[in-house]
Formats: sequence, C-alpha cells, structure tokens
Amino acid sequence: MHAYAITPPATEGGRWQTCYKDSSGKRKNIKAQTKEELLDKLIPLYLSNSHLDNLTFHELYEEWLEYKAAVTNSVNTIKRHKQHYKKYFEPSVLHGMKIKKLTNSYWKKNAI
Repeated sequence: MHAYAITPPATEGGRWQTCYKDSSGKRKNIKAQTKEELLDKLIPLYLSNSHLDNLTFHELYEEWLEYKAAVTNSVNTIKRHKQHYKKYFEPSVLHGMKIKKLTNSYWKKNAI
C-alpha cells in the first residue's frame, strides 16, 4: 500500500504529486499530469523493490494467508482456505512455481 498522500494539482495546469522511498530509503517526489500517469509511474517503482522475483506461488499463498488471518475473525474461513489450497494447488505445478514466471504468455500456453 502506498504510504504517502496523492495530491491533486493545486493550480490549473499543475501536476498530481506524491512521494516514495527509493532503494536507499530517501524520500523522493514524483509528479505527473494526471492521476493515472502518476500511478503508472508508481507501480514499477513498487514492483522493482518487491521480493516477488524470488517468491513461489506457495510462499505468496502463505503471506496472503497470514494477512487474511489478521483481517478475518473466522477460524473456519482460514481452515477452509488451507483445505482448498491443499486440495487444488498443492498437487499442481503452480505450488512450487516462481510468481514472476506466471505471465500472460504462460497462461495463454497452459490454459485448460
């Protein structure tokens, strides 16, 4: 989640702006003509600093399950998620696959 406010232009003809932390931890400003352009600039910054490159499908599931357990009050819901994963994903090729390999071209080639 983006930690900084995204602010609209203060004047007509101004730019949308926000901040982000670069790889050294320094806060940097980023600006664009439209909110969409600003978001288009932000997304690669977050993805380039993410750990998704080394994450497998199963590891991502485990992270998601931790998050889900934190926001869900139902133990049964978490139990069912675990059961579904064990039944459908654990025996599949996806279980050990790196997330970065799950591209559009992968899905086009391997769609059932």
